[in-house]
This record gives sequence, C-alpha cells and structure tokens, in this order.
Amino acid sequence: MVRLHSSRRALVCASLAVAILICSLTSSAAGMSLLSPDDLKSLKPQYEQFLNSAADLLVRKELLDPDRRADWIAFQLADYTLNGGYGTIEIMYSPDLLGSVTPEEMALRISGDAGEGVLRVDTMRAYSPGYTTMPGLPIDLLYTTHAGEPIECAFKWFASSGKLMIWDSHSEEPVSFGATIITGGEQVFWTDDPLKDDVVTITIEILSLDSSDTLGQYNLKVTSDGVRWSVLEDGQ
Repeated sequence: MVRLHSSRRALVCASLAVAILICSLTSSAAGMSLLSPDDLKSLKPQYEQFLNSAADLLVRKELLDPDRRADWIAFQLADYTLNGGYGTIEIMYSPDLLGSVTPEEMALRISGDAGEGVLRVDTMRAYSPGYTTMPGLPIDLLYTTHAGEPIECAFKWFASSGKLMIWDSHSEEPVSFGATIITGGEQVFWTDDPLKDDVVTITIEILSLDSSDTLGQYNLKVTSDGVRWSVLEDGQ
C-alpha cells in the first residue's frame, strides 16, 4: 500500500507488513505478537537484499539521494530489528527525515581484519534501555575470508563490564551468561546497568570449531554518555 502526502517533507510511505509471516510463526511461538530475535535473524539476509534492490530503484527514480543510500538502509534495518519485523519503509524527497533520526534508530556494520580473515559485526549505533524492548545491544558476527567466503568457527566473548545474553527460542526470553560466553554464531545481546560514563570493551576471540586454535581477535568498544550506550566504530 502506498500513501502519498503533500507536506514540506513529502514522503512516500510503502507499508511493509509481514503479517503473513507473523501468523505462520506465532503458532509455534507461544502466541507472540512479534517476530523473535531468532526469526528476525533468519529473515535478515533476504530482507537486506530487498532493501539494497529498493535503494537502487529509489536512487534511479531520484527519490533518494545517492549519498544517503547507506544511511537509508541502516535506518530501515534498525526499524526492522527494533519493531519485530513490522515497520514502514520511508522514502523522502529531502534528507530532513534522516537528519532527525537518533543513533538508536540506525543499524551499524563494522568490518575489520582478524587473523587471516575478516570479522563482520552487525549491531546498532547506540542502545538505550528505555528506548526499546530489546534486552540489550544486539550483536551478530560473521567471519569470512578476504574474498568473502564464510569460515566455520566459534566465538569466545568477554565483556569488561556488564553481561552477555542469548535469546532462548523455547522460553522466548533472554538467558544471561555473565561476562563470558562461547557461541557458534548465535546473536548475542550485551547490556550494563546502570548507565555510567565509561568505556566497555567486548573482546571477541575467533576460535576453530573445536576451540583448540585461536584464529583471530577483535575488540568492540562501547561508550556511555549517561543516557545511551554508543558503539565506537574505531574500537580496534
């Protein structure tokens, strides 16, 4: 459904409803009204592919400034994550809308060398406990060769402060593992309470599948201004 509005910031709003997906998934999700973090992660690659195709089309039709293409995709991905897979795709004739977006509404992708490969970190620019129902800052990892081929591995996490959590699809709630955890690629949430002026380092060791060898290491740094936790893009 497309709605046209005439205003200073003319918007073309294409409502992206995933009601069919929600209905099909809630039958096995204890009546949840929103998609779970596991559901969102499984759909994210296809959704991101769609957003890239949509952004290309919008640029060609001059509905989106090419310089704001990456920001538009980051905003849509954050909306998808924050709202359980149900959101609105917004296309603006001017950059005013993106200019008013808060860091909590922007997704962030960081890639950095780690050993002989590249670690890709998908997260949010910022996390504020009172802003979302998410249990913490969501962090997804992908380790690849420099050519982009996925490398099977495990990840060992250590947070200098706060706690690390994984979503339990059976109980439909996060499970806390404290400051240290080893995962096989599951999405991890991090949070610290109370908010304080501090810099927290989340160290990620990339291990072989049997955890016998360390393939690389990456440091993700998060800082607080007393209101929100913000991810430092140059955390290395």
